[in-house]
Amino acid sequence: MSNSSKGKWAPKVAAGWGAGAAIGAGGNGAIVNAVLAAPAGPGAVAAAVISGALGAGFGFAGGALGHLLGHRWDDPIVAEQPAAQPIVRSALLFGTVVSLLVSAVLSFSAISFMAAHQESQEWAMAGIAFISGFIPPCLQGVLNNWRNETGTRPSE
Repeated sequence: MSNSSKGKWAPKVAAGWGAGAAIGAGGNGAIVNAVLAAPAGPGAVAAAVISGALGAGFGFAGGALGHLLGHRWDDPIVAEQPAAQPIVRSALLFGTVVSLLVSAVLSFSAISFMAAHQESQEWAMAGIAFISGFIPPCLQGVLNNWRNETGTRPSE
């Protein structure tokens, strides 16, 4: 699908997608782990910090990789590159909101599994964080292509 508004790949934008996913998925990972580990006593704080850090790391990796693949898989039409700062802020906001939503839905769906398998809880959250970080930039690419095909542009 041709996207005439596609610009050059920018590492700052990938960092924006990654940071948004890290905030959303990392925060959700810490909260879910704190809730599941609350009866465990004093170790609950350490478990929540570990799960939040894993969520943030894997969310960042998923967001940055999702942006890279979404950009690479789009048609290679290069247009004028707009200023990167508004795009980074947009990526950060969209990545945070959507990754938090996806992470919350996935972790709520897996909460009984994570409660039954405490030993794999952190890795389950890491997988959820990666998936929830990967989806928003790919979704943004799909939305951009759809806007290009329909001729609609977001208001500026």
